[in-house]
Amino acid sequence: MASQDPFHPGVNSSLTLLLRGEPEIVPSVAMVFYHPQAKVTLQIQHGSGHFQLGYANKPHLPVADLDYQAEPQQIIVTPLAEGHVKLVLRDLCLEVGKEVSANIYIAGIHSIQVQVPDKVQVGSRILAFVKVVDGRGVAFPPSQHKYMHLLPYTKSSYIDVRPATAQVLSTVPAEQLVDRRCVCCGGSSQAGPPEIQVFAPLKMIPKYITLLPTATFQILSTGGPLPQASIAYSIGNATVASVDGGGLIEALVPGNTTVIGKAQALDPVTGHVTTFSEDVVYVQVLKLRGIKIFMPFTRLLAGMEFFSMSGPLCTWIDEEPFSFASASPLGISFLWSASNIDVLSLVSVYEKAGISIQEEQDFAAIMHTRNPGQGVIRLTAKCPPGLCTPDEAVFTDQVQVQVLPALQLLNPPDGFFLLPHNGVARIITNRDGTSHMSYKLLNDVEGQSVVTLRSQGEVLSSVVNGHAVVMVTALEEELGLNQTVVVHVEVRPVASISLLPVSVAQAAPNSKYHAFPLGYTAEFAAHLHDNIGRQFDFADVPLGQRLNRYDIVQVSPGAANGSYIVKAAKQGDAILKIWVSAQPHISDFIRVRVGYAIIPSLANVHLGTKICFTTHLTEDQPGWWTTGDQGLLHIQPETGVAMALSTGRAVVYHKIKDIIDTHTELTVARIHDITFNLTRELPHFTNGPRQSELGPYLVPVQFSHTPSGGEFTPLLISPNRACSEEVNASNGAVYIQQVQFECLLELKNGGSTLSTERFIVAQSHFDAATGKSYCHLLAVEDVRSVETLATMQGLSLFLRVRAFDFAKTYSEVSRSLGVPFVPAFALSRYKLTLSPSENAADIQVTGSLKQLYTLQVVSSDPVSVQRVSVSDNAVVYRISVADHRRQPHATFSNERVTFSSGLTQQESVLLVSYAGAGTCELPGVCPDKQDGDKPVVPISTPSKLSEQLVEDSRIFVTIICIVVVVLAALIGYVVLKEKSPQLTAGFQSQLPPPMLQASPPPNFPPQSPARTPLQGGQTPFQKTPPLPGSSAFKRSSKLSPSPQHGLFSQ
Repeated sequence: MASQDPFHPGVNSSLTLLLRGEPEIVPSVAMVFYHPQAKVTLQIQHGSGHFQLGYANKPHLPVADLDYQAEPQQIIVTPLAEGHVKLVLRDLCLEVGKEVSANIYIAGIHSIQVQVPDKVQVGSRILAFVKVVDGRGVAFPPSQHKYMHLLPYTKSSYIDVRPATAQVLSTVPAEQLVDRRCVCCGGSSQAGPPEIQVFAPLKMIPKYITLLPTATFQILSTGGPLPQASIAYSIGNATVASVDGGGLIEALVPGNTTVIGKAQALDPVTGHVTTFSEDVVYVQVLKLRGIKIFMPFTRLLAGMEFFSMSGPLCTWIDEEPFSFASASPLGISFLWSASNIDVLSLVSVYEKAGISIQEEQDFAAIMHTRNPGQGVIRLTAKCPPGLCTPDEAVFTDQVQVQVLPALQLLNPPDGFFLLPHNGVARIITNRDGTSHMSYKLLNDVEGQSVVTLRSQGEVLSSVVNGHAVVMVTALEEELGLNQTVVVHVEVRPVASISLLPVSVAQAAPNSKYHAFPLGYTAEFAAHLHDNIGRQFDFADVPLGQRLNRYDIVQVSPGAANGSYIVKAAKQGDAILKIWVSAQPHISDFIRVRVGYAIIPSLANVHLGTKICFTTHLTEDQPGWWTTGDQGLLHIQPETGVAMALSTGRAVVYHKIKDIIDTHTELTVARIHDITFNLTRELPHFTNGPRQSELGPYLVPVQFSHTPSGGEFTPLLISPNRACSEEVNASNGAVYIQQVQFECLLELKNGGSTLSTERFIVAQSHFDAATGKSYCHLLAVEDVRSVETLATMQGLSLFLRVRAFDFAKTYSEVSRSLGVPFVPAFALSRYKLTLSPSENAADIQVTGSLKQLYTLQVVSSDPVSVQRVSVSDNAVVYRISVADHRRQPHATFSNERVTFSSGLTQQESVLLVSYAGAGTCELPGVCPDKQDGDKPVVPISTPSKLSEQLVEDSRIFVTIICIVVVVLAALIGYVVLKEKSPQLTAGFQSQLPPPMLQASPPPNFPPQSPARTPLQGGQTPFQKTPPLPGSSAFKRSSKLSPSPQHGLFSQ
């Protein structure tokens, strides 16, 4: 436009501007499924419309084809390969401050994700969501799912899947109560199978509940998802009833309400608690208006057990015990009773647990029908306050019950007959004679008859093997009762026969054989068997029988078929044979042994003996005792205690009413001969103390009543018998002493007889445990008597027995028995005390040559024993303290030195004590004077001033002591050598050279042989065999075995 001012002319122009925003690509990020048809359109918004496209990262291979369309300003992307490409857009007309770009991702399917609820109720529909992601985990847009050919399917035909919306893949209707999996597939990819639980709808049982106030009832819930779901209960009217989390309903007041139960669980998709299913229960609370006894029928057979129960009467409906039995706190008490307990009785349901019906008072009871008749059951129910209408009412009800007799088989009791050919049996029932009985053969073998029915239930078998069934009917028109039982009959041939005793007779005590008591009558029965061992039932089959001894037993036919009565007539054995008459080869044999039933039987007893007769037949039924000769034997009829009055033979009878009449014989005799029952030579006896383990010195004595040596019968009785007052308080059976006797001793020295009262005592002894008699020899414990006989030579001991009856009407003396006797050796002293100043002393052992020859000395540390001298009737031993125990302050008390004889088993003990310097604390160690000892000179203790001098001179004193000991040994040797000619030549020959230095003559008498102890129930003599002497006396520790020193050992 030209300017109007002429002085200032101008040129101007105008431009139209188009305002455009900065360009942008929408969407800036695109996910493209690698498929030729899966194209994506990118919109270019704003900008000038003149653009230049390029790649920010151009790939080596083309990933996508870009088609830019200017008119709609869009870019169509066609995928060529999997990968990533970044587009850059430049506006040719605008200056843009930032780069405009878009990221295009072309990828295949990496995974498929299905989201679906894990629980579904039968018949319901749910939505399943599908997400397809690439390798980066980015989901493809749903618009591209159509190019992926996604195919949903399930592993179960019970779940149906249908397409839904674009976002929803399928709908799953549940058809069955099962757990199934739903799987979605696309191409070669597959989604993980989600678990879907198809559950039944929640159902609460029962649907209708009627309760009394305060009664409780728990709902049973079924269905719903398991196991994660829980049931939540709620009540419609909390005033009428209440419910807790476990479904327990408690009735409060009369009225109606509902209980709603919901099955709830956590939904994994939404994360919230979801109700999957619900149900409702209708509750009615009423008060009790009456009660009745519930029994389906009132006619029962005897011997039955039946359950009866009570039921309430509410408004218009009869309820079960569920309604009222749980009412609390007191509840309803039920009192049951029966009118006739002989017909029927009522007991508690828990009778076997010891609970009575009176204590239980519950709504149910057990009825036992006992005998036929009529009975009434009564029930009284007492209501507590608030449960009944009217309040605290008492309701009653009663039912009349008729008990009918039940048909029972008495023969056969198990309903089965096994019959032989041509056998006869009868069917017997408890209704015979009172009901109209009929018998019918139900089946039989084809064409032939196995059994034939006769009147009154008799069944006759034929010669045909087979089975048959007999129906027994009892018709009682008055009672309107018709009862039937069946009997099965089997017919088989006889294969074997056996004869067995029916009567019970006890065997004699301590006897391994059974014997029928003399005079006893026993019953035997023959049993027939088929070829597999089954016993036939009662059948009339002819049998034969024969005996080999008719004098021992007597046989006669019994009342029943196949039974025999056997009477025991004489002691002994008889063989009885039976057989089937039609088949003699079918037979059986049995031994019938007859013995005495009276104890003792056939006994020989001594005159004046008290006898206790007993029998093992029975103890609960008393019997009667008698004898044929009252002058020979006096017997008490009630107890069986008898006394032998004179010699001879008597018969003793015992009778038990209706059981047995038996007898036995008894012989009463005097003593004919007395002998000493020695099976071996007696051991040596001495008048000194014997070793304790040897026991008493017993000489067995035997009394005979015949010249041939017949002994009297030992009378064994038990404390529980009639003679129990005569038996000591001991356990078990004992014997009675029959012979009174005394033992007489004679001690001879050459031609003269010495009195034995000072030396030896003989006592009579009876062993009640074995029934044996002995003479018991005892030594008189007197030191002087031992010393008196110790030096005597040629002593002989003789034993005699004088026997007589208890009344001393006669006596019998035995011949003399020489008892090997050796006088006991004696010690010069039995206690010895030593000290440092007198550490040795001599002990003299005096005795016969036989005793000294087998003498053994045993000592233990700290005592040392050495033999000093020997003569023909004495040995001197030196007792000293062992060298290693001679300490200045050593002390011991009562150490034993044992002197024993291997010949007579005599044993004497010397007690040795030792008191060290200045020690007299132990009692008896430093007495002023001991028995047989010289006075002990006390040893002075060195003063304190001389202690150092004694210590310095210890070596000098030791040397002087050694010299003194050597001189003393030489002097002793000279003295012994001068006395040695006084020994006998034989005795001196056994002295060892190291001690006496003398040459032994060769004519020493040999050692007497050792005697062995008695055997076979005789006296318990034991003799220790002499141990060989050692070459020198040895010392041993107290913990080790002590050495033994013989007379001729050094």
